[in-house]
Amino acid sequence: MNRTATRIVKSSALVAAAAVLTLSSGCRVERTTGQRHQARAIDTILRAEAMRLNEQPMSETTLEDYAHLNAMYQDLLHAAIRSGEAEPLSVQEAEDLLRQVASEARMLPAFQDWSPEAQKNFEENFWRFRLKKWQQWRGPDYIYE
Repeated sequence: MNRTATRIVKSSALVAAAAVLTLSSGCRVERTTGQRHQARAIDTILRAEAMRLNEQPMSETTLEDYAHLNAMYQDLLHAAIRSGEAEPLSVQEAEDLLRQVASEARMLPAFQDWSPEAQKNFEENFWRFRLKKWQQWRGPDYIYE
C-alpha cells in the first residue's frame, strides 16, 4: 500500500475510534441512546466497506473511495458530538445527519453485497431507535407534520 493510502486508512481508523468512543461514552441526554445505536449500525456498514476496499488493488478509484469513506466517518463523528449536546435542536440535527450518512452508506458496494436479511436487520435496527415525535424539536419556525 502506498503512503497516501496508508495515511487515509490510518486517519479513517482514528476517526472511527473517536466516533465509537464518543458514541459509547455516556451522553447527557437520554434521547441520544437511540442515536448511539443508529451510529453503531452505520459503523457496521462503513467497516464492511473498509474491509472491501482493503482487498482491492490500489488505484485512483480506490483512493477516492477511501476519501469518501473517511468523509462519512467524519460526518458520523460530527453527529456523535452533536447528539452529546444537551440542546434539543442539536440532538435533532444529529439525527438528521445520521439519516443522511445512513442513506450514503446504503449505496456502498459492501452494503449491496449483504444478504437481504442482513439489509433488513440493518433497517430494523436503524429505524427502531429514531427520535419519537415528542422528542423532536427543530426550532420555533419549523412546521411539524
